Amino acid sequence: MQSIFPWTRKAAAQPNLAYNVDSSAVAHVLTAAKLTGAAVDVSLALTGALAAAANATTDTAADIISAIPLAYVGQTYGLRIINNSSGAFAWTIVAGVGVTVNGTATIAQNTFRDFVVTIATATTVTLQSVGVGTT
Repeated sequence: MQSIFPWTRKAAAQPNLAYNVDSSAVAHVLTAAKLTGAAVDVSLALTGALAAAANATTDTAADIISAIPLAYVGQTYGLRIINNSSGAFAWTIVAGVGVTVNGTATIAQNTFRDFVVTIATATTVTLQSVGVGTT
């Protein structure tokens, strides 16, 4: 397994990377399928045209864990959430049932926030904010 956050590699050439898109423009739940999908790194682009700031709530920890083949306690992967909205508003990542979001969870327009996702227990997941940048 490669280290987390090798963002410069192309996803098509790397089976350990996934790139997902969510086009919702209002508060909603980020499905487990959009928050997972690769063994090492996942990028999720939020592309909906926001008319106001909105919350994006994670799916439940149970759903996230179920979406990861052969998931195990202590497993981690990198998650980059990108605010590519054409509206000049921020997304805020909110924890679903069994999920904890640590650190800053707001993502301004044309920026990204990196998280380390950890399966903390058999029924809980933690997203730890570890960085931010511009797109």
